[in-house]
Amino acid sequence: MQSRRLVFGVHWLAIASSGAHSVADTALIFGMSAPGAVVYVVLGVAAFWWWLRSLSRLAESELRRGAWGAAAMALLWGALANGATIVYCMPPCAAGAWADVIHVGSLVFGLAAAAITAPLALRRERPA
Repeated sequence: MQSRRLVFGVHWLAIASSGAHSVADTALIFGMSAPGAVVYVVLGVAAFWWWLRSLSRLAESELRRGAWGAAAMALLWGALANGATIVYCMPPCAAGAWADVIHVGSLVFGLAAAAITAPLALRRERPA
């Protein structure tokens, strides 16, 4: 098994990048008082909760269950929902260098976290 530090480290980087992207989207796209911001924040909190719960299951030795959830969230929320949006603001982005950093960070760390965790989810557990 990969080092736990590597698995959790890459997931934390993906979570940090995706979280920064979510906050930036909420502030810039919706504004802080728009009704759409409330929906986006609720969706973001639910996604991050699922991601963190999956990582806690992985830490508690519920290997396959935790790995499936963590890999799915890294790919779907980290890489696709927050990283793949780079196509709407290609580097150098008019929104600033920080936009490039959070887009690229979400994409790279989300894909890396999914790639590191997916083999753990596909591993067959041996019967006792």
